[in-house]
Parts: sequence; structure tokens; C-alpha cells
Amino acid sequence: ILLLRDLFIRRMSLTTTHNEMFYIRKYIFSFSGEFMLK
Repeated sequence: ILLLRDLFIRRMSLTTTHNEMFYIRKYIFSFSGEFMLK
């Protein structure tokens, strides 16, 4: 899961700004956190 998330972030960074990257990373991190709890 971590590897897939890193690859996704790196791929998205090619087409998004740093601001959007921060928001996406924060969203993915919180989403994966809720998923792990379940």
C-alpha cells in the first residue's frame, strides 16, 4: 500500500502543483488511516 501510494504521489506530482500535492497527500494519508482502522 505504501509503495502504491508513493508511486501515485510521484506520478501526480508531474501534473499538479505543490499546493495540490500537499492536499492530495493529506487526503490519501487520512483515507488510508481510516481504511487501516477498519
